[in-house]
Amino acid sequence: MKIRNKHAFTLVETLIVLSILSILSVVLVQIFISSLRGGSKAQIVGIVKQNGQAALETMDKAIRSADEVICPQANTTLDTLVIQKSVTFIRFKFNLPTASPPVNGFISQDNVGDCTSPLGANYTSLTNLNITNGASVSGGSFTRNSKTGFNDLITIFFNISPAVSAPQILTSTIDPIRFNTTVQLR
Repeated sequence: MKIRNKHAFTLVETLIVLSILSILSVVLVQIFISSLRGGSKAQIVGIVKQNGQAALETMDKAIRSADEVICPQANTTLDTLVIQKSVTFIRFKFNLPTASPPVNGFISQDNVGDCTSPLGANYTSLTNLNITNGASVSGGSFTRNSKTGFNDLITIFFNISPAVSAPQILTSTIDPIRFNTTVQLR
């Protein structure tokens, strides 16, 4: 005598339901992972933009209040700018990233009065030097434009990228952010 339970599921029905549920869970996990990556990417772009804007504001304020530009010479471009206010020198320099050991590129500020001296120990970095969640300056220049009868114009240009050791899966799709402005001495 065979007893048949009409309320139970067959093995085939159970396998079909499990297959459908596993496909749905894979899709949901992929959506979750991509949303996390998108949030992290937006956070990295925000950090890069914040670093660039803060550096630009610091340089802008110092240049506007300067009495004289020491270097670069008139109508030339350098990676270093030296300005003088009263008896104080302020030097801004673009320092490129290095691979070994990994170091972010950065914008330094110190009180050295010439353009050719190497960076000493007493400097301030205008950008975040953290190699995993900071920002890296990948190039920059200062151009001095002089015209008789007018105050000097300094054009500042630089690119900032995510930190040199930031996760490659996130940074590979982020282009360097370009900062560019022109400041006139008062």
